[in-house]
Amino acid sequence: LAGRISNSTELALNALYSPAYTLASSLIEEEITHDTSLKERLQVFPSLASRLRSNPLLSSIFIAYEDGDFFIVRALYREHDNRALNAPPQTAFIVQSIEHTSRGKVGKLLFYNKELTQINERRIDDDPFDPRTRSWYSEAMQKESVFSTPPYRFFATKDLGVSIVRR
Repeated sequence: LAGRISNSTELALNALYSPAYTLASSLIEEEITHDTSLKERLQVFPSLASRLRSNPLLSSIFIAYEDGDFFIVRALYREHDNRALNAPPQTAFIVQSIEHTSRGKVGKLLFYNKELTQINERRIDDDPFDPRTRSWYSEAMQKESVFSTPPYRFFATKDLGVSIVRR
């Protein structure tokens, strides 16, 4: 019985994680991993939003850069998500971006409805988050393969989850 439970649990976890592993592996081939500005990174936003829609178990796609920049596309599936992130009504997706420019750090939250039309924008230049300080980032810099983190509290939403990570 214990063996069947173990096999069943392993199959269920593989089914849960497999789409995220595939996505993490495929993103490395896309231009967004080399783009240097929000304008360039936003070109792939519709594709990333579509990938999140196709798998509601994924809450966000996070791309971190060696200079501390980051680009996140987050799907808001629950009213709790909207409240936790102080999103305007009708928000279906949030793009969060931090860029380090010659003028300093530029942070933005862009709010989109389900038709992917931007409905609001906020500056967040004082955002203290730096992905390079996170353990998953350090581990990714040392590995070539996709891996998952142990469960932890996400910085923005405080939800408990895991990250599927690839350098």
